[in-house]
Amino acid sequence: MGLSSDWDLAVIGSGIVGLASAYHIARSNPEIKIIVVDKGKTFGQGNTGKSGGAFRDLFAGDINYKLASSSIQFYKHIQNELKVNLGMHFNGYLFLMDQTTDEDRLFEQLMEKVKSRFLTKDELLTLSESLKFDPDIEEGRLMKLKKIERGFFCENCGIFEPE
Repeated sequence: MGLSSDWDLAVIGSGIVGLASAYHIARSNPEIKIIVVDKGKTFGQGNTGKSGGAFRDLFAGDINYKLASSSIQFYKHIQNELKVNLGMHFNGYLFLMDQTTDEDRLFEQLMEKVKSRFLTKDELLTLSESLKFDPDIEEGRLMKLKKIERGFFCENCGIFEPE
C-alpha cells in the first residue's frame, strides 16, 4: 500500500526535531497515524547525534549553580578517573564587555562561586588575534554593539564533542 492510504502524516528525519514533532503531534492528535522516516538504520545517527553540547556552571541562582557544578564534576570524574572518553573539553566561556557598568557587582558575586576572572584588552588579544574591538558603524547601530573594552572568562565551562 502507498503512503497516502496507510498514514496521515510522514515526518522526515528521526533527529530531535523530527521525533519531538512526531511525539507532540501524536500526543495532541491520538487518532492520527504517523510514520517517521529516516535515511539511517537506527535513530540518532543524523545531525542531532553529531551536534556538540556546551556546559557551564555560570549561574547567579544558587540552585542552578549547584546542579550545573555537580553535573560537571560527575562527568569530569567519569572521564578522568574512570577513563571513559566523553569528549569533554574545558575551553571556557567568554563574555565580551564594554566599559565598567552597574552589572559588575553581579560578575563579582559570580567570581566568589565560579572559577572566573575579568580580562583586559591585552589578555583578550592573547586569546584571539582576530578579535575586533570596534564594531563597524552599521553593525554597531543595528546590533547595538559597543566598543569592546574587556572580557569576563569562566574556566569551568566547555564542550562535549559529538563523536
